Amino acid sequence: MFKRPLLSNLIYTKRQIVIHAFTVDHIHPGKFMPIDLTKIDYKKHLSLKQDNTIVGRFQTAIHHKDQNSIYLYFENTAPHVSLNNSWAFMKMDPKSIQCPVCKSFFNKNDSPCECIKGAPFYYLSEAALESVHLHNYKTDNEDSYDCRNDLYSEFFNRSLHNLTFLEPI
Repeated sequence: MFKRPLLSNLIYTKRQIVIHAFTVDHIHPGKFMPIDLTKIDYKKHLSLKQDNTIVGRFQTAIHHKDQNSIYLYFENTAPHVSLNNSWAFMKMDPKSIQCPVCKSFFNKNDSPCECIKGAPFYYLSEAALESVHLHNYKTDNEDSYDCRNDLYSEFFNRSLHNLTFLEPI
C-alpha cells in the first residue's frame, strides 16, 4: 500500500520520487502558506536537486482532494544516491503576498504594513514553484531555510533602487 509522506518529506523508489509539497492550512518549513493550492504554477523544466546534483526530473503535480494536498512526482534520475532522511525545500516566486496579521495584500514595490516584518509566516498568492532542493533533516537545520526575509526583501526593498542620494549640505 502506498504510504503518503508527511509535509515536505518524500518517499522514493529506483524510478520515482514523491514529495508532499503543500497542504491547506499547514505552514511550509519555509514559513509560507499558499492561499490556493490550485493557483501554483509548476514549471515543466523543474528539477529536484540535492547538493547541487540533479536527482529528479519533474513529472507531474497531483492534487489529492481527500487530504487537500499537493504531491510532486519526479523521475528518479540518480537511483544510486541515498535520499534517506531527506526533506524538500521549495523556492517560490509569488505574484503577491498577504500578511497573516492584518490580512493586507502586497505586490512588489508596495509599502509594507507595520506587522508583516514580524509575522510568523506569509500567505502566497498565485505562486510559481521555482526550484525544489533536498536537505538532510539529521544534518541540516530546517529553521535556517526560513524564506520570510527573502520575500520581504523581494517585495519591499526593491523600491530602494529608485532612491537618489543627495550631496551632503
